[in-house]
Amino acid sequence: MNKIDFQTKKIDFYIKRISIFIFCSILFLTIAYADSSITGKIEGIMASVRPTSDARITGIRLDSATNNGISNSEDYNVESVYGTVDLGNSDSTVTYKISVTVFLASEMKISAITGMNPELEYVLSDYQIGDTLCNSHDECNYGATAEFDLTIRYKAGEYDGINTTFPFHLDFTFEEVDYVAKIGNHHYESLQAAIDDAPANNTETTTTLIKNTSEVITVPINKNIRFNLQNNVLSNDGTNPVISNYGTVKITNGIITSNTSQGAINNEAGGNMTISGGKVIATGSRQAVYNKGGTIEITGNAYLSAITNQRGTVQNLDSGIMLITGGTIISTGSSAVANTANLTIGTKDGTIGQYPNIQGNTYGINSTTSYGFYDGIISGKTAAVNDETLINDRETGMDILHETNAINNVNYKSIRLANVVIVTFNANGGTVDELTRELAKDSQIGTLPSPTLTGYEFQGWYTELTDGRKISPTEVITSNQEFFAHWLDITQIITAEIGGNSYNTLQKAIDAVPRNNTQTTIKLVRDTSETLSIKSQQNIVFNLQNYTISNNGVNPVISNRGTLTISNGTITSNTTQGAINNESGGKLTISGGQIIATGTRQAIYNNGGTLFITGTAYLTSTTNERATVQNLNNGNITVTGGTIISTGLNGIENTATLTIGTKDGNILTNTPIIQGVQYGINNTSVLNYYDGVIKGKDDTINGIIDDQEVNSTRVDGTEVISGETYHTVHLES
Repeated sequence: MNKIDFQTKKIDFYIKRISIFIFCSILFLTIAYADSSITGKIEGIMASVRPTSDARITGIRLDSATNNGISNSEDYNVESVYGTVDLGNSDSTVTYKISVTVFLASEMKISAITGMNPELEYVLSDYQIGDTLCNSHDECNYGATAEFDLTIRYKAGEYDGINTTFPFHLDFTFEEVDYVAKIGNHHYESLQAAIDDAPANNTETTTTLIKNTSEVITVPINKNIRFNLQNNVLSNDGTNPVISNYGTVKITNGIITSNTSQGAINNEAGGNMTISGGKVIATGSRQAVYNKGGTIEITGNAYLSAITNQRGTVQNLDSGIMLITGGTIISTGSSAVANTANLTIGTKDGTIGQYPNIQGNTYGINSTTSYGFYDGIISGKTAAVNDETLINDRETGMDILHETNAINNVNYKSIRLANVVIVTFNANGGTVDELTRELAKDSQIGTLPSPTLTGYEFQGWYTELTDGRKISPTEVITSNQEFFAHWLDITQIITAEIGGNSYNTLQKAIDAVPRNNTQTTIKLVRDTSETLSIKSQQNIVFNLQNYTISNNGVNPVISNRGTLTISNGTITSNTTQGAINNESGGKLTISGGQIIATGTRQAIYNNGGTLFITGTAYLTSTTNERATVQNLNNGNITVTGGTIISTGLNGIENTATLTIGTKDGNILTNTPIIQGVQYGINNTSVLNYYDGVIKGKDDTINGIIDDQEVNSTRVDGTEVISGETYHTVHLES
């Protein structure tokens, strides 16, 4: 039945029901007042047309008769067929065409037919007890109709030649379908039942899983089963493997999983298995696949994993033959493949494929016998394989390339096949951890090592010992090659300048500034990583020229006790201390540039000093331990511009004096911007608020505002930032 026919039958069914309802309603209205006793009769009529179950018999007719078989009468009701037959000869038959219709939403089956005379038997054609009542599993409700033949005949030896006329009354039992699997259009209530019904002559039989099921399956010898799991889950329900295979099995999709003390699949001696797709997952104490002397191929996009530290994800033993040409095999507890038999990785065809991907928590492959390696990548935390000398064959002309790959932030040792070239790193008087590196020919060199030499700064890797060309991580290596470290005497490095004077560190330039409050501009000419200290009575303007100052230890980048102005560049810290400490007596002005803290502390710690944030300054931190700006110990902060953002806690934490904006009768609603993932400002002391917008997820300001712009009104609202709703506040006249 195609879908159009099905829909047509469905529509006809509902039209008939509506017509009956309208007819009965009109009849009721016509005679209701004439005789109340008729009302009961009408109710009886309505009851007779109402479905009593989700399926019912809707027709019986004589189809054929043989050898003097005669049907004297035939009829039906909702759940029975009945009539009288005359079977004049021992081989007489009468065949009826039975129609059954599915009502409402349930998928239905005939689970039993009972009541046949003891001398007679019935035979069904075009239907088997237990099958769904339709021709296609997808069209088995809402008016679907099944039609089949029911033949009545003598049981063997019951014909006596005297009594030949028999009334019959057959009762049909309808039940909702709970099918798990099907072969073609024949449905089964368990996957094992479908397997048992498959022919035992090695004819390939596709067995389709209709829904998730928990069973223990055995595929016997001479059965050839192609599992179409339809992305459903097949799991075990006890201590046995999910599948024990003695025949031939193909798995292309779905999930097979075991969390018991046995694995997911056992491929027994003589069993043949191909896993070309889907997932085989073992979350218990055993392996995903146990090849006990059978033949198995893992290929395509198959995915196999296990967590046990007792077995490999795949075990190959007892003269088993295992061919792994594709897919992914992962163990998070032990080795991915454990082999004591016949193992082949990939196909020897003159080309190198990226798969299979074999990854173990200890070894990718732990083998006691020799095996061939032709495709894919093998990885393990301890080593890629337990004994590389057991790889006794590989693609002609190919070498084994050794690499280290980061997988889930853990370094794995990996091998793959390639035309290998060797890169040598000559530290040129210094020391370097990596002396040589294997690479596949024509690949990029990648991240370069960092050598060291006391008193010198590393300038890069070059193609020649002197002069030559500087290389980068994108350098393509075509042959064995040596690269040389170049060095610069740190006494010759220029980091900062004051007027015409040059300094090889920024701190040396700072130390050259007089302590008489004379303003001095220091120009940075390169990025530098230092810990800086500005003393009292030093007055310094940093012209960072968009270079970056970062810290090189656990101290802040800058500790200021003098006067410091920053207008450009970047100051960043990713350590356990912040970027800038403005100490008691220090005066710090930030009118531009970026102050960034990505470690566990704040961008600015105003520890009793005076701090001005204005212009286009941008300050941010990620920590959930401190605010981006901390103001304490009688510190005084004035914020008239810029942006202050915390993605971990509060924008500003104030326990001293904090002023936002300028009290001048003019209200700026969009600058400065102060934003915290908890509060924009967390205040426990003096807070003056005149300009700008304050934002926070929990609230804008936690605490009291001591003073705000004259005749101003606080305006609260919300704003969506990066998908999160923040509360906002600003002032209006």
